[in-house]
Amino acid sequence: MKRPLLVLLLAVLAVVWIRILFFPGTLFFSYTKEQMHGVAEGDFLTVVGELQGAERKRTFDDTVVDVWYVRPLASSRRHQRGEALVQCIMEDGKTCQEGGMQTEETCQEGGMQRGEMCLEEDREKESCPIGMIVKVRGKLRLFSGPTNPGEFDNRLYYSTMKIAYALKDCRFLGASGRSAVIRKFLYDLRRRMDEVLTLCFSPEDGGIMKAVLLGEKSMMDFEIKDLYRRNGIIHVLAISGLHISLIGYLIYRLLCKTTLPLPLCSACAILVMVLYGLMCGMNASAVRAIIMFLCRCAAPRLHRSYDLLSALSLSAILLLLDQPLWLKNGGFLFSFFAVGGIYFVMPALSFQKKSGQQEGRVIGGIRKSFRSSLAVSLSTLPVLLSFFYTVPVYSVFLNLMIIPLMTLLLIGGLIVIFLGNFSLLLGSRVALLDHGILQVYEKLCLAAQRLPWSRWSAGHAELWQNLLYLLCLSLFVFLYQKNTGRHPLKKAIELLRFVLLGVGLFLLFLRPRPVLKMTFVDVGQGDGIVLECEGNAYLIDGGSTSKKQVGKFQLLPFLAYEGIGQIKAAIVTHEDLDHFSGLLTLMEEGKEEGVRIHGLYLPDTAPRSRTGNYLLLEEKAKEAGIPVFFLHRGQEWKEREVDLRILGPPAGMETEGANAHSTILQVRWGSFSALFTGDVEKEGLEALKETLRLLPEKRRKVTLLKVPHHGSRYTSDEAFLSLCRPDYSVISCGAHNPYGHPHKETLQRLARISKYTWITKEDGAITVTLSEGGARMRVCTFLP
Repeated sequence: MKRPLLVLLLAVLAVVWIRILFFPGTLFFSYTKEQMHGVAEGDFLTVVGELQGAERKRTFDDTVVDVWYVRPLASSRRHQRGEALVQCIMEDGKTCQEGGMQTEETCQEGGMQRGEMCLEEDREKESCPIGMIVKVRGKLRLFSGPTNPGEFDNRLYYSTMKIAYALKDCRFLGASGRSAVIRKFLYDLRRRMDEVLTLCFSPEDGGIMKAVLLGEKSMMDFEIKDLYRRNGIIHVLAISGLHISLIGYLIYRLLCKTTLPLPLCSACAILVMVLYGLMCGMNASAVRAIIMFLCRCAAPRLHRSYDLLSALSLSAILLLLDQPLWLKNGGFLFSFFAVGGIYFVMPALSFQKKSGQQEGRVIGGIRKSFRSSLAVSLSTLPVLLSFFYTVPVYSVFLNLMIIPLMTLLLIGGLIVIFLGNFSLLLGSRVALLDHGILQVYEKLCLAAQRLPWSRWSAGHAELWQNLLYLLCLSLFVFLYQKNTGRHPLKKAIELLRFVLLGVGLFLLFLRPRPVLKMTFVDVGQGDGIVLECEGNAYLIDGGSTSKKQVGKFQLLPFLAYEGIGQIKAAIVTHEDLDHFSGLLTLMEEGKEEGVRIHGLYLPDTAPRSRTGNYLLLEEKAKEAGIPVFFLHRGQEWKEREVDLRILGPPAGMETEGANAHSTILQVRWGSFSALFTGDVEKEGLEALKETLRLLPEKRRKVTLLKVPHHGSRYTSDEAFLSLCRPDYSVISCGAHNPYGHPHKETLQRLARISKYTWITKEDGAITVTLSEGGARMRVCTFLP
């Protein structure tokens, strides 16, 4: 059988896919609150186990913390699956005694000897006890899954990394036993390399070089990391095939110059690469590259030829057998699809040269690099649209200049580390070369970002679209391989190949839009509603007081998932923080992330009622070049068949609180009507009731009500509900919010009038899709 490893991979993929579809619970290592046997999030928990590894990470508030990974002993695995780790985020500067605990008693409880105790205050003197049995105590933090489309799945990510849960603000209580010699050596070596890079480079350059050489991405400057991600060159930061092949080949060539036999040279190069991978964290792309490097080195010694496809299959099989969840990891899929693209798609992008046609080395090299970059882009498009939802349009051309410089960057970084151990001055001088390369990277990214359409908000691709595109791409490659020799249909088949590729791309990017669709995004304690109407998008509020950086982690990912790059109107119902905090992020970072806001709409209130937040919104909009408009009762506009009308506040309304002058928006299409009420209360609610009384019965009736003020008992009174008589209701509020929203009284009143009430804290994002002239309404909740 030719390529039996490829056949075996297909069988493994089938088994893994069935297991993911039908038995997902058996794959997840990360625990939910129901699985913690009464230990609630935020409770203190003590873990005794072997310290498997450690690293330093920078948090979003720019503080650097030590993170330990502990595998609990069998006797303490009540809260955790056997193979999984516990992530311990250490608290600096605290000892056991400061925590009010007796050191000797703690040692005995953990089964440790007093003489082998090592307090946290001694960690500066002694190296991190990798491999030793440690005892740590901290606050339990569980990994949550997404509650919105497009949101990052923390639980899936940490389950893939085999981490059960985290303990934050951890205190180191003690350690016993002996450290693991190899792992401790690698940890110390990594820390030493980290120190050299810190001293020889600027903070910005040092963060990038640590990511490139040591896999420490968390120490990168957030703005530079986002710049690389937005331009499609974030892959240069991953320990991948380029690193492994370059470093491994250099070591192999150096050893070959000695008197060592060639098999021993190969074995030593492989061993060094495995140790390098262990030191850098063994991510999926590094494991793939190491296995493929091992196959390349071992093949001649076993009198076999090296086959890239077989080596790729073997690495995928080993990774999936160890962790089936890799199949749902974007980085894993991107790595394998990229290599597959170079192997299959790149040759199919070449054209037959005319007889006698000559091509210079430079032009030939450029053409080959372009074909390689284009092949990777085409083959990874399904991954890109399934996990990241936006397309960096100019990444194909950027990579033409980025990839060739990577070799110089890597070699320069290795030389800096080597020389820096002897002379920081010499290391700093060589670091200037890498600084120049990194400056080129940054300038190229900034230039590409300033070009029109630098990021295309394509939106997510469905499974059927990915499969049809891959089928068309496979036929494109298959016809190239079969279309050899001279025959009458050669040009026709060549044309057919590119027609198939075009059809595949069309199907992949096809995004049918309903006439009217609204999504109540789960922003925690706040409001965030995206209204898609006749191809235009409206954002009604967008803020939270319970979720940090809601714009970055909830709103922007959702807009990318939906393929929304233009917001016709961002309507802020009123100026409370839980209604606009995320919108500030969209105004500040939206253009760079591919989202443009065409207008900010605020309630038309009296000047005395415009608080500091109101003025802040006007100022931020002005800085971002966004025009500001003011809404009041009586304004209306149409989106073809859909009517949008403002029911409040009255023009120039003066109120003591911001809630009262909330903007009230009514959306109608055929027999369907939705009412968005902000946090309206008091005099604003009374004005709304008066407006509803003046409307004809048909226009007063509401199909879907966005319940005012997160379900507070002080709004949505009987008189208001009897006027609008909503068939269905939606409440946006956060779990465990300090106000107790939604209040019991509100739910009881709604139950007497509405057929059903959805609540974002229970259902996640709530999507309402209308069809058949508004006569048919389909509601989907993100959480089951």
